[in-house]
Amino acid sequence: MQKRSLNPLVWLFNQSRSKQWMLWFAICLSLAAAVLALGPYYVAYLIVDKLLVGETGQYLWSLSIVALTLMICRYLCLLSAVYLSHRCAFHLQYHIRQSTLAALSNTKLGFFSQKNSGELKKNLTEDIDRIEVFIAHQLPDLVSSFVLPMATFIFLVMIDVRMALIALIPIPLALMCQAVLFRDYQLKAEQYHESAEKLNRSLTEFIKAMPVVRLFGIGKQSYNQLDKSIQSHKHYIESWTRSAGGPFALFKTILGSGLVFLTPFGLYFWSQDSLSISRFLLCLLLGVGMLEPLFNLSLLSTYLGQVFEGVKRLIKIVNLPNSVENKREAVIGDFDITFNDVDFTYPGQDAPVLKEVTFRLPSDSLTAIVGPSGAGKSTLAALLAGFWLPDNGDILIGGQSLSHLSEIQRMEAMAIVYQDAFVFTQSVMTNLTMGKDYPPKAVIAAAKAANAHDFISQLPYGYDTIIGQDIRLSGGEKQRLSIARAILKDAPIIVLDEPTSHSDTTNQALIQSALSNLTAGKTVIIIAHRLATVKAANKIIFMENGEVIEQGTHDELIEKGELYAEMWRSSQRSKTWSVSQTSHEREVDYV
Repeated sequence: MQKRSLNPLVWLFNQSRSKQWMLWFAICLSLAAAVLALGPYYVAYLIVDKLLVGETGQYLWSLSIVALTLMICRYLCLLSAVYLSHRCAFHLQYHIRQSTLAALSNTKLGFFSQKNSGELKKNLTEDIDRIEVFIAHQLPDLVSSFVLPMATFIFLVMIDVRMALIALIPIPLALMCQAVLFRDYQLKAEQYHESAEKLNRSLTEFIKAMPVVRLFGIGKQSYNQLDKSIQSHKHYIESWTRSAGGPFALFKTILGSGLVFLTPFGLYFWSQDSLSISRFLLCLLLGVGMLEPLFNLSLLSTYLGQVFEGVKRLIKIVNLPNSVENKREAVIGDFDITFNDVDFTYPGQDAPVLKEVTFRLPSDSLTAIVGPSGAGKSTLAALLAGFWLPDNGDILIGGQSLSHLSEIQRMEAMAIVYQDAFVFTQSVMTNLTMGKDYPPKAVIAAAKAANAHDFISQLPYGYDTIIGQDIRLSGGEKQRLSIARAILKDAPIIVLDEPTSHSDTTNQALIQSALSNLTAGKTVIIIAHRLATVKAANKIIFMENGEVIEQGTHDELIEKGELYAEMWRSSQRSKTWSVSQTSHEREVDYV
């Protein structure tokens, strides 16, 4: 049940797995180093005590060698502890990155439409890097800072109980300051992470939007928005620092005030002949140094709050719902698609996006989904692809519910071509095969079918050309690579999100020719923004406000004379529009 543990420290220990013994061994070595740190002080006490009685000779040299040996043993323990803790930290860092990436790879794809990339970047880099620092450096220090004061106090009790108790006087005062210092700390740590994530979002958006910002000459306004996020984060840090500055300074001062209490009482006990000079000096050395680790402990506690808050966010990612279930593969007879009373609302929203959507698409048919912006067209395609599960109703492929199909079956049954084709900074061949083992002849055949082979052949290294490094492709070229990728996949269901909407006339002709090769003999759904591309569809579904308003062939819907017919007439009028038209001649854009 380690995956479900919500305690950050327990979760971290569980994640260390096979290297956990290193962590415990490092902790034990840190404990040993903390205890050995007291050895030289005791030896120094013995030496001073012997010198005061006038003893010299070999015995004092022997004590010096003992002190040196204790110091060497302590540093060997520290060195071994640091080595082991670093080994464990690097293993843990690697394992957590693997776990988070695996969770992101297997969760519902709709998660990425709601999670900002800047937030994920912070989670996968900063939050995980903090864990490495905590395990490798701070956990051994944390153990030493906790054990050393206790061992020192026990040692002081053995020397003189009175001086040991006096050395504790600053602690209650320091704890009062610490209580003020850590007031509302949990809330402040959460706000810090939210502020940092907001800053990452703004920075990512600013970098991505730079071409648009420069093109429209709004650089100053765009930078002002980023600057507001930077200033907001800066003000938050400054506000937190100001509120903590006074208690923190007082806390540090009180912890260093042991000498103020130990010196007068020690002198008094010495004057009463109840405390020797050697014991007095040893009590001063140990008493003053006893509370110093508590200051380090306070600093570590502050940092731990940030580490554990980041760990909580990583736990949420690791525990994301897994969409890749180990299901027995259902038998799909054909590839007709059925929506039965499907309702859907995006997580965190109240208004439904789809309401009682019902229709059936036969195999080997072309269906167009049209309607105004925000009608739910793209959401419908996302549900079919399994990005989200419907709240109510069911979606079936070949008579089998999507919920009964494995992730592999759903992905193999479908290929999607988006408006904005995505390509990796990899070779053309890798972008086409997506890491799968296809014969080179099959790849070239798919590229030819997508009208991409000619321009690929003209690239500096042909199919081995690195996109984004050796060459930059146009939008139309990227789109043809995307279509070639879909042709190579040879999925029985094709979803097209108007792949020609951003193309010029020449590229449109090439892309439409490629799409004809792609969709032959397939069940095709096209999210249409240009009505010229849907006139020949076997079925046209008109959506508005998340509902199916009407469906039928182009001629049937024109004859009905309702919303689709009005949209068609508007698109036809737009063909005759020219710049010289007066401003009062407005067109209604439904798509």
